[in-house]
Amino acid sequence: MSIRHQLYLAYFFSGVIPVLVLSAISIVITYMMFSSYNQKLLQSYSERVSTTLFEITTQAYGASEKIAYDSTLWNILGNRYISDDAAKRAEEAYESEGFGSGEYSAIDSISIYTENPTIYSNDHYEYADETIRSSEWYQKASGRQAPFWYGLTRKDKYGNRYWNIAIIRQIPAIESDYGAVLVIKLSSSYLRTRLTEEEYDYVVSIDGMKISNSSDDDYIGMDYEKFFGNVGGEEEIYDGMLRLDGINYMVHTAVTEPYRTDSKINICVLNGSIYNRLYEMSFRNFLLIFAALFIPFFIIRIFSGRLSGRITGLREAMRKVAVGEYDIPVDMTGTDEISETFSDLVNTARQMQEKNSRIYEVQLVEKDMRMKVLQSQMNPHFLYNTLETIRMKALTNGDREVSNVIKALGKILRFNLDNSRKSEVALGAELTIIESYLDIMKLRLGDRLTVKMNIDEDIDIEKTAVPPCMIQPLLENAIIHGLADKESGGVVTLGITSASGEEEDELCIRVTDNGSGIDEKTLAEIRERMARDDDTGRHIGLANINRRVKLGFGEGYGVKVDSEPYKGTLVEINIPFSTVKI
Repeated sequence: MSIRHQLYLAYFFSGVIPVLVLSAISIVITYMMFSSYNQKLLQSYSERVSTTLFEITTQAYGASEKIAYDSTLWNILGNRYISDDAAKRAEEAYESEGFGSGEYSAIDSISIYTENPTIYSNDHYEYADETIRSSEWYQKASGRQAPFWYGLTRKDKYGNRYWNIAIIRQIPAIESDYGAVLVIKLSSSYLRTRLTEEEYDYVVSIDGMKISNSSDDDYIGMDYEKFFGNVGGEEEIYDGMLRLDGINYMVHTAVTEPYRTDSKINICVLNGSIYNRLYEMSFRNFLLIFAALFIPFFIIRIFSGRLSGRITGLREAMRKVAVGEYDIPVDMTGTDEISETFSDLVNTARQMQEKNSRIYEVQLVEKDMRMKVLQSQMNPHFLYNTLETIRMKALTNGDREVSNVIKALGKILRFNLDNSRKSEVALGAELTIIESYLDIMKLRLGDRLTVKMNIDEDIDIEKTAVPPCMIQPLLENAIIHGLADKESGGVVTLGITSASGEEEDELCIRVTDNGSGIDEKTLAEIRERMARDDDTGRHIGLANINRRVKLGFGEGYGVKVDSEPYKGTLVEINIPFSTVKI
């Protein structure tokens, strides 16, 4: 560790850690106290909202009791009127004193939905058609006597949606053939006026369903449970943080039960500025801590700068020398031990540079000698050109048979020169060279040899890829070794087919002969040498081809040999089917 870093380390343990620990404790305590204080304020606001809602809902419940059990209203709803005027007069006679909605500023509207088809529809009465009867709230009210609270929504003629918290109950009209439901809606604006405070937002939902009233219009109509997740579930009080639209809110949720109903009102109050103030306070504290730590660090940096810089320069020079870069400055300012060490390093670098120069000169001489040795060796191209000269001389002398043999040999040599470094060639090119090789062997063996080729018609030999110089050694083994004891009637068959493998299509190459075959012991030895890549013995070509196939395509591919004495030998190669890359 450098001296400068040692000073930094001492400063870190003696200054930074104690300051950070004490500061962290102070920040956490302050954060908790501030958070707890604001959470209590939020709870107090939640209690006020709950109390106000209980008061308003109690008033609305009292109004619903008065209306629902009014016998005069029962008579109006139970009569069958002969005209709209008759129904209208009966309704107006009751409206002036029966509904009395003006007595309650929190009530927005009082509506009676009746199944009496002769009723006259106005602001308070409405015929309950099939749409209304099929609604959830109407069916719920028709099936029970107890009132309940519900979040109702409606649209005006412009398509704007409005929400109201409403108490809904069945009107138990005795001796009436028509059912009726009373709906008293609370005024959303009145609730907002009573419940809203400047710093806080609130949302109200009936039974954890849709948000029916809120200080923020953006929240109204949203699903309470889905919007707030696990916050504010039924019978649950939650104090903590909630992230909405990228803002962290401090929230408090509660559940209150309105007067003499089994409904529950879910309340969630939230404040989006508390955490911002907490973050700002924490940020200011961090700035003070940073200043308290940076000033001592700056002093230490100035104090250690000169010494550390000179040591760093020496270290960089040594790194250059270590990687073979000897061009370093010749001196360093100062007359202390560091300067003397740097001077010794410069002298050492010069000596190493001179030594490396001498070694490089020797290597150049050796390389030149090796090039001359290589140039003195026979060039394969020279051999090819020489064969072509001999072929032309034989053709000139009229010996066409010798000329054809030399031409076939030249093709084989040229193919090996051009493709020895390639990983694949077209099957057609490989078969052309095989034909040249067979021409030579037929000249040598005459009628003793017959070669058959069976290639699937669906194989395009000009597009199918095979490793170069792989099939010819198989034919050579079959001819030289398999037919060695055949005086006549020797047949070698080359078969190339395509098949579907376990993972991909395969190309199957089979070479068979009708020679003397291989006994079981020798066949086992051949298979063993192929398995351990032994390239000694008679069948070294098979071992080499097997190694090429496994290295090129994986252990799942390779060469298989099967033979029976006096029945012949089969050599099979399976490789993945592929096309020549352009």
